[in-house]
Amino acid sequence: YELFPEPLSKDTLYFHSHWRRENPTNGWAPESIQTNSLETQVPNLDGKNNYVILETEGAGQYIGCNHSVAHFQGTWWGEGDDMIFIDDDTWPPSMHGTGGEDYFTQGWGMQKNADPFCGTVIHEEDVPNHQVSYRWHLADPVHFSKKIRVTMESGHANHLRDDWSTTAYWYQTLPGPKLSIQPVEERIPRKPDFPAGKHPEPPNTESLDPQRKAMIQQHQDRMEAFVQDRNIWLERRAKDSQERSKKNIEHAKDIRPRFLEGDKRAKV
Repeated sequence: YELFPEPLSKDTLYFHSHWRRENPTNGWAPESIQTNSLETQVPNLDGKNNYVILETEGAGQYIGCNHSVAHFQGTWWGEGDDMIFIDDDTWPPSMHGTGGEDYFTQGWGMQKNADPFCGTVIHEEDVPNHQVSYRWHLADPVHFSKKIRVTMESGHANHLRDDWSTTAYWYQTLPGPKLSIQPVEERIPRKPDFPAGKHPEPPNTESLDPQRKAMIQQHQDRMEAFVQDRNIWLERRAKDSQERSKKNIEHAKDIRPRFLEGDKRAKV
């Protein structure tokens, strides 16, 4: 830091950082609904249930974050849009991305790289179902004059219940709001294991809106139809296999005597 002989002006920006965690995130879908499945394709037109990376008031610039996730569902943690609400934004936000992997400039999927402004600290291939990433807005700072709310969906339209934690970094004028931190029992880091340790409790689907309830029912119906069709296919394959086995036995019974007879003649 530097010391100045005169008081600094009121518009001086000071460095800030803030750590957050949601364990689990506010996902609405049961674990049986996979990432990128048809049933996740519902609209999110307010961002109210998004994971919040940073929320503060004042004037300044957001310069980036670290992001850690432990994924429980078993397919993938990504596809959640980043949404940054600046000053008087309601909907749509000033900045609306296309997925967490894209926000960290990795899409598609997450890459094993570490660049100056973005990259991977822990890659999901090295520690299954865990990903740690970073993104710095040093060349493209996100300015705000009144307030800012930096958010990201946990899965498409917030369908996933995962363990997320972030550290946000920004500069802003003083005084700013006093930001709290969770109690120590909620800050204990998770031991990386597969599949990501103890899973969270399932969501309360009774409180969902009709569209999300319909998607869950659609998933159940689609799975039942799949299982029924697969059982029919398995029965058909089993019957075909039994028929082939029967014919193989008959063919062997026909060939073996002729083979033995030919062998006798060759010896004579």
